[in-house]
Amino acid sequence: MNLTTKSTMAATVLLLIAALVLSLRNHTELKAERQKNENLTAQLKQQAPADFQSQPALADEIERRLAAVERIAQAKTTENAMLKEELAASKVAEEETSVLNDLVDKTIKESEADLSPMQQKIKDAVALAEVAGVNDEWGFVTINAGTNQMVEPGIVFAIRRGTYIVGRVKVASAENDSAIANIEPNSMPPGFRIEAGDSVISYPIF
Repeated sequence: MNLTTKSTMAATVLLLIAALVLSLRNHTELKAERQKNENLTAQLKQQAPADFQSQPALADEIERRLAAVERIAQAKTTENAMLKEELAASKVAEEETSVLNDLVDKTIKESEADLSPMQQKIKDAVALAEVAGVNDEWGFVTINAGTNQMVEPGIVFAIRRGTYIVGRVKVASAENDSAIANIEPNSMPPGFRIEAGDSVISYPIF
């Protein structure tokens, strides 16, 4: 299970928890409102004379309270229905994301299976640094590693992008955590150029 799938599942779990909390809160609020109405009705009946139902003001108050409770109940029911729809949509989205992730993983594996032995070596080579900048006019690059990372003048590195070598560079000068390296002539395949972000790996590649 990749990171994207884990993140999607975590988001779905959080949404489910939120839905449960909201549903419980809605139920509690509705129950409290109904209890309040029942208490008021009982109180009014105790305080009113025997012909309670014949008193319009009291009857109207009760009807108003009952109508208010029903409106709240309807609103909570609608809210819960909408929340259930959102949860269902979230579940569908999670399933679609899972299918997509599986397809991507399968495609990557199939692509890796088609790599030549040399491409596999290039892919597996440890990145020692990255190209921080490129000066095409003067033919040099800067890399984000220096003497602290055992980078010394005269060392030749290969520049990797994906499973391909896009050129070679030779270190001209090095500081603690950076270095300047000249691009070796004719080391770049036609149509390629070294770019910032390319990986710096050992050369030759074993």
